[in-house]
Amino acid sequence: MMNKYRMLNDQVVEALLAQSRRAERKRAHLNLHQSHHDPVQRFLIAMQPDSYVCPHYHSEPDKWELFTVIRGAFSFFIFDDDGTICERLELSAGHSNFSLELASGQWHSVIALQTNSVFFEVKRGPYCASRDKLFAPWAPKEADENVGQYHRWLLAAKPGERFS
Repeated sequence: MMNKYRMLNDQVVEALLAQSRRAERKRAHLNLHQSHHDPVQRFLIAMQPDSYVCPHYHSEPDKWELFTVIRGAFSFFIFDDDGTICERLELSAGHSNFSLELASGQWHSVIALQTNSVFFEVKRGPYCASRDKLFAPWAPKEADENVGQYHRWLLAAKPGERFS
């Protein structure tokens, strides 16, 4: 039986942040939906600044994503098909730019700009791992040896620039 409500508070966020600090990938997810089959997927995602999210896109139509910053600050990057940055969007908790809705089919990535940053993500389900995302051929995968170089480049990169 499902509870009638789920409270999201500082204790939940602090526990998730502790997980992200211990995790090899320096991020942690808390799924708020009941199943991967749910029509709406909801998560809290805690990230540390050294977490790398390989640029990717969601190819299925109507796989939009909504990101709302709960704590800290993030840079969201939107790329064109060759890896050139089209947009760098800065979002911060408690500031005028705190949320972003992203349409499906756009190459994107995110970096935490502050230690212990958290965002709430909502996207259309259901989730199917084999079809969820395509990773950019022009960016290193998480296990690649040049991830650090690419991550450092992203921290300073501006629209119109491309990693080489």
